[in-house]
Amino acid sequence: MRSLRTRFLAAIVAGGLTFTAAPAAAQAWHYAAFQPAGATPNEVNVLISFGGDYGTAFVGQYRWLIDKRTQIWVDLGVATPSGSTPFLVGVAGAWNFMTPTKDTPIDLSATLGVYGAFANGSSIVRVPIGLDVGHTWTLDNGHDLSIFGFPRLSIDFCSSGCSDTKANLNFDLGASYDFTKVMVGRAAFTFGAVGDGDSQAGFGISLAFKTK
Repeated sequence: MRSLRTRFLAAIVAGGLTFTAAPAAAQAWHYAAFQPAGATPNEVNVLISFGGDYGTAFVGQYRWLIDKRTQIWVDLGVATPSGSTPFLVGVAGAWNFMTPTKDTPIDLSATLGVYGAFANGSSIVRVPIGLDVGHTWTLDNGHDLSIFGFPRLSIDFCSSGCSDTKANLNFDLGASYDFTKVMVGRAAFTFGAVGDGDSQAGFGISLAFKTK
């Protein structure tokens, strides 16, 4: 298990180096990660996020549960800010190192990712490192309701329209509700900045379908 986590983290870091070395790399964008704190089953998640000057983002995510505590996911999508239509891409992972107990009924996961987008020659790659904390209630109807907070530090590499490297703080606050055994609805606010852009709030909703 330890070896698997090491290989998966190394792959993410290698992917980040590949992106930053590319001559026309990526421009990371501004949308919530929609990542609950606990490890979730394999799923397809389709989201729409509204981010002020960053436009509206349409993103598809797929999550794989590697083991009971280790998960990876990929993002593909587009955004519609004024003047461009960047293509969004990302890969990330999480290790759920604290699971709920009677004394501490929370999930806590460490995360690492590489996110970017391609648009009009501009280039930003983001490498967010964070902690995802949340709690799940099983309601009287048998459905699960979860809330999660996801603060992270994003190291942004930029080659056009902003400084070369910048650290930004980002934060998600969201909720997840299991409508059925296979369909989950989520909503999240996100706060933070991209490159030298102003810090702005965004909001999004998503619908996830469990595949395993």
